[in-house]
Amino acid sequence: MREVFGSLGRGVYRRKGVVLWAWVVVLVANLYGALRLPSMLLGGSGAIEHSPSERVASTLSRDFHSPLAQPAVVALESRRHTVSDAVFRGWIEAACRDLGRLAFVRQTASYLDHPDPRFRSANGHETMILVGLRARTMGAEERLIPRLRESLRALGRQVRRQDPSAKLAVTGAAATTYDLNHHNETDGRIAELRALPLTAGILLLAFGAPLPAALPVAVAISALTVTLGLVFWLAHLVALSNLLENIVSIIGLAVGIDYALLMVERFRAARQESPPETAVVEAMASAGPAILASGATVMLGLLAMLLSPLRELRSIGIGGAIVVAVAVLAALTLLPALLGLLVHRLDSVRSGLLTSAPARRRWHELAEKVVRHPRKTLALALVLVAALGWPVFRLDVGIPDSNWLPASMPSQVGIAILAKMDRGNFAFPLTLIVRSRGGGPVLAVRHLPALVALAQRLENDPRVGEVLCPVTLAGPADLLETLAFYHDPTRALALHPEIAAWFLSSDRRSALFEVIPRNGVSTTAAQLLARQCATWQVPGLHLAVGGEARYYDDIDDAVNRSFPQIVGFVVLTTTAVLFWVFRSWLLPVKALLMNALSVLCGYGAVTGVFQLGVGAAIFGQPGRLASIPGYVLIVIFCVLFGLSMDYEIFLLCAMRDVYERTGENVVAVVQGLATTGSIVTSAALVMVVVAGAFAWAEITVIKMIGLGLAVAVLVDATVIRILIVPAFMRLAGRWNWVPGKRVPHKFPAPR
Repeated sequence: MREVFGSLGRGVYRRKGVVLWAWVVVLVANLYGALRLPSMLLGGSGAIEHSPSERVASTLSRDFHSPLAQPAVVALESRRHTVSDAVFRGWIEAACRDLGRLAFVRQTASYLDHPDPRFRSANGHETMILVGLRARTMGAEERLIPRLRESLRALGRQVRRQDPSAKLAVTGAAATTYDLNHHNETDGRIAELRALPLTAGILLLAFGAPLPAALPVAVAISALTVTLGLVFWLAHLVALSNLLENIVSIIGLAVGIDYALLMVERFRAARQESPPETAVVEAMASAGPAILASGATVMLGLLAMLLSPLRELRSIGIGGAIVVAVAVLAALTLLPALLGLLVHRLDSVRSGLLTSAPARRRWHELAEKVVRHPRKTLALALVLVAALGWPVFRLDVGIPDSNWLPASMPSQVGIAILAKMDRGNFAFPLTLIVRSRGGGPVLAVRHLPALVALAQRLENDPRVGEVLCPVTLAGPADLLETLAFYHDPTRALALHPEIAAWFLSSDRRSALFEVIPRNGVSTTAAQLLARQCATWQVPGLHLAVGGEARYYDDIDDAVNRSFPQIVGFVVLTTTAVLFWVFRSWLLPVKALLMNALSVLCGYGAVTGVFQLGVGAAIFGQPGRLASIPGYVLIVIFCVLFGLSMDYEIFLLCAMRDVYERTGENVVAVVQGLATTGSIVTSAALVMVVVAGAFAWAEITVIKMIGLGLAVAVLVDATVIRILIVPAFMRLAGRWNWVPGKRVPHKFPAPR
């Protein structure tokens, strides 16, 4: 393996001009896609195949043409006027007229068409317009939201001129996911702008001059640009989540800089005694296998997310694996070519503070202290880890109830208006579809008692604010009168054509029940209601439950099913790779335990800040959350498990090489830590800065992932890799290297 990478380095050096031009062409070719990618990404997790919520959503799009089937909602508020005023009514008329001109709008429904108190607030200052869209999927609805808002832009300006306090906002499930997409794009760019200057400062401390410090950044940005361009074309074939862009940015910048950092440091060490070509060959032979092994473990951790049915996790797995592969390729081709081209300008640059000879001496002294007192060091370090990880025992997994999305999002402005109408959950109802079992119309006389009983049961539930269905549309009449009214369904439909238009399927065999949770009802309570409704028996009818609460239930079920599979895949494959690299039974097990400690600290930080509220204000989080989404925990686990292996492999490669040359375990531990401490610290600081920059994002999910990764990596590269690992290996002695079979892939120790 050493010879293979040495030959690759020699080939790249001798053809550095061709390699550099090839990378320029690849970068230019992918730049367009990288800039256009956000328009191709979707918000939310997408439909979960074969789940109850997915079956109900398919039935709605196929059999119903109701504006209540996942509607877009235009919310309108005025402090100066009410719906009884001509000015306010004029706004409603103008909105319906502008929306009606759009080819993709099937119909609108407003207070002017249906003077129903449900379309307005009690004081008349707020109202809503339902907008039925001609879209068969949530993704199609998302793509219509900007066009819908654009059609109302002129009216919005007019409304604010006539009443500066007035608000007009488009909300609903599709609008929320569209806004998430837009905010994720903005969050990513802002976080990158925060991270790059700090990263540059760390690299300057490591290398002592701008030119060598710029090389890792150039490699990382190149890898990220190429990846985003490739993902753009892939998004034409596969539905991908908007979370991909932010997480890929974290991973791409982190691993790209880490691999380049290792390569540049090995090159500069080799250059002290060798001509340029030989220095490139030695750097490739030394760092190349470690970069490849590290890249393999990171990719395996990310690819494990493909075992989840959630679009968010699968997207991150795909994008993350691609960016790691491109970063490895860039570190092994683009970077050696740049080193060969700039070698003479690099020769005059002295080492920085983090990699200087005094720094290496300090690492050597620290390593000697650790191996002299391994038990005390191990005990102290484990206490620190336990202190950081203890909040995880208070962890509740699930979809949060509040403070989940930025209040400034247009969709959230609309939801705030609906909340003043006591319909804050109107855009996220529980959807029930009842279908006649024996065929025939669902409003047949024999089904009416069961339908009325179902509506009454729902209305009597304290968690339910409102039920919209065929047997309640006529108003709060006595149930017996309602039953008598519907005794002749044909006549009832003739008198109330809106019943068929809003609540009946095309074949009249299914009816729609829209159940609006009461204001203030928690997500957990709504999910429980959905599960309970799914167990109800309706005589003569089949009941299917969908909607947002049921969808959240399906997400939780998908996470619970896939998490053990993901953990098992990562553990088994990582163990196999580590055994292949080190030919040791103990080291892979030790690495898994160390990574588990890192994950524990990451989970503890997320739980402590976002669920317990400790320091939440520092990160712009307005309050505590009731729970942490399960998919956030999966992302942190998979990304962290892979990235932690960077430091593990860098450290163990150096220790193993010394042990093979000397046969002395203590010497191997001390020299290994002394030679890699600077690299591991510099790489970890870069990762902490990159991930930490996302902890101040607007979207709470991104905050959680950024904070969890930053804390875990910081602990991993300091307490765990610098204290726990050397102490453990000192106590394990020669058992670290059993069975001790010589590895054919030799990793020379750093100079």
